[in-house]
Amino acid sequence: MEQQIFKIRPWHLATALILLITCIHVVGANRLNATYVIPQAEQLELLTENDFAEATSSGMICILFYHKDNETSQEMEQNLIRVREEYKDSIRFYKMDMESIDARRLSPHIVGMPSILIFKNGEEKAGIMGHSSASNIRKIINRC
Repeated sequence: MEQQIFKIRPWHLATALILLITCIHVVGANRLNATYVIPQAEQLELLTENDFAEATSSGMICILFYHKDNETSQEMEQNLIRVREEYKDSIRFYKMDMESIDARRLSPHIVGMPSILIFKNGEEKAGIMGHSSASNIRKIINRC
């Protein structure tokens, strides 16, 4: 009795490739449509350009410069909300909408979006440009 050996044919590979691409497309589309909305009660307090000088003049504050339609900005706000729980007694956390301010007037270090600036007694101590994890934000805050 002859034993049959299974051979991979070109159509097997083509079918597997089509299935893989279809799965990636479906999962990717679901991820894009599943944007997390932060509840209003948990959101960072919105800081206006008029209040900027007063808010940064004393104590330690952390400001997220963001755009409301930017997914990375939303992720950074979530990271700052996590960090805020640990530092709620010593640091104030705010966010500023980049559409409504002249960021260059506030700080020359705001070159991208999202950006985080940390101030201590009116002096800019540190900045983070782009995406950063909550643990990296904690490390930078601890250095200040």
